[in-house]
Amino acid sequence: MIIINQKQFMWLSIVLLMFVSLLLLVGPRVPTAMQKKDCVVNVHIVGPFGISMACDSPEYILDAVHPSHLLKKDSVRQSRPGLSLAAYVVSKPLSFLNTLSRAYHPKLTRSDIKSSRANALLQSGLSVFAAYALLNLATLIAACYLFFSMVRVHKGITLATMSLLVMLLINPATEAYFWSPHDQMFNIMGPLLLVWIGYQGFHSSVFERKWYWISAMLGLLVTAYGLFLLFAPVLFLIFVYQFTVKFNNTAGIGRYIVRLAVHAVVFIVPTLIWYLYVMHTTGSYYVHEAAAFHQFTWIISGLHQGVGYVLHRLVQNAIWTMTMMVRYSYWLLLIIVGLIVTLRQLKFASWDKGRLVVFGVMTALFILFSTFNGYIAPHVEFTVVPIFIITCAYLIECLSTQLSAGAQKIVLAGCVGSMAVYATITYVYLYYLP
Repeated sequence: MIIINQKQFMWLSIVLLMFVSLLLLVGPRVPTAMQKKDCVVNVHIVGPFGISMACDSPEYILDAVHPSHLLKKDSVRQSRPGLSLAAYVVSKPLSFLNTLSRAYHPKLTRSDIKSSRANALLQSGLSVFAAYALLNLATLIAACYLFFSMVRVHKGITLATMSLLVMLLINPATEAYFWSPHDQMFNIMGPLLLVWIGYQGFHSSVFERKWYWISAMLGLLVTAYGLFLLFAPVLFLIFVYQFTVKFNNTAGIGRYIVRLAVHAVVFIVPTLIWYLYVMHTTGSYYVHEAAAFHQFTWIISGLHQGVGYVLHRLVQNAIWTMTMMVRYSYWLLLIIVGLIVTLRQLKFASWDKGRLVVFGVMTALFILFSTFNGYIAPHVEFTVVPIFIITCAYLIECLSTQLSAGAQKIVLAGCVGSMAVYATITYVYLYYLP
C-alpha cells in the first residue's frame, strides 16, 4: 500500500494543478458562434493558446484596475468587493505584464460587445488578469490542503484516495472559471473550508484563541463571496454542540452566549465597515445577487402568491439541487457501490464518526442553502460536490487500511482507472464537443 505524506501530497497536487491549468490554456474551446449562448468571451492570446472567459469577467477586471468603480451606482460587485480588492493588491508587482500584453495583443472575439473597449481593458489590465489567476491557483491549493486534512486517517493518505483529487481539479467549475477573473473557485474551496471548521468544533473549544482568527478570516472571505455566510450557522451549531455535549461542564451558558456574540461581531465587522463606507460615500448600497437574481428575497415576494407557492418552489429547488449533485458525482456513486459490496469486511469502530457526522450535516446545510437561495445554476449547485468527494475519499481511506493487500490493489486500480476515464471524458466533452 502506497502512503503519501502531507509534503508529498502538496507537491503532487501543485504539479497536477499546473498541468491541468496548462491544458486549459489550449483554446479557446467554445466555438465562436456559441459564445453568447454559453455566456463567454473568447480571448486569443498567442499561437494555440486562448481561453473562453466568463462574460462577466471584464467587470471583475475593471473593478481591480479601477477600484473606484466599485463605488458607482449599481456596481455589480459593490456588495462583494473583497476579491477585486485582493486582485488590485496582487497585481501591483505584476504591472510589467501590461507592457507584455501590448506586444502580444490578446484579442477578444465576440461581435455583440464593444471589442475595442474590451480589448483595451484586457491589455491595460493583464497584470490584474494574472492576479486573478494567481488567486484562483492559491484557492485551489488551499482546497487540496483541506482535502488532505479531512480524509487522512493516519499521517498520510493512500494513492487510491489521492486519485479522487482529480475531481476537485478537473470539473465544470475549474474548466469554465480557472482562467476567468471570477469568484467561482470559492465553490470548491469554500465547502471544504467550512467542513474543516465544523470538524475543528468537535475537537477544540471555542474559547481557544484560534477561533478569533477563524472568525476574522471568514469575515474577510464573506466580503469576496456570499457562500461564506454559511459560517454563521456552522458557528452556531458548534456552540450548541460544545455547550450541550462536549464542554458543558467547563463554562456556564452566559459565557457561551458572550463568546458567540464576540465571534459574531468579529465576523460581521469587515462587511459592516465596507457597508458604512459605501453608504457614506455614495448614499446607497447595491446587492446585485438580490436585485438581479432575487436570491433569498424571492421568498418574500413569493409569499404574496401564497405559502403553497413558496413550498412548491422550495421542493423544486431541493430536487434540482440533489439532481445536480448526482449529475456531477455519478463517478463517485460507482465507487461507493463498490464499497458497499465490501462493507461486510469493515470495522466501523475504528472510523471517526464525528467526521462522518460533520460530512452529513454540512451536506444537508449546503442543500438547504441552495434550496432557499432560489437561484438555480450549475455552478451554485456544485458546492455540494466537494463535500461528497471528501466523504467518498474518507470512506476509501478507511477501507484501504482494513482490506487485504490484494483487495487494496483492486481498490487502487479501480480508483485510478475511473479517475483517468473521468478526467479524459470531462476534458474532451467540455472542450472538444460542441
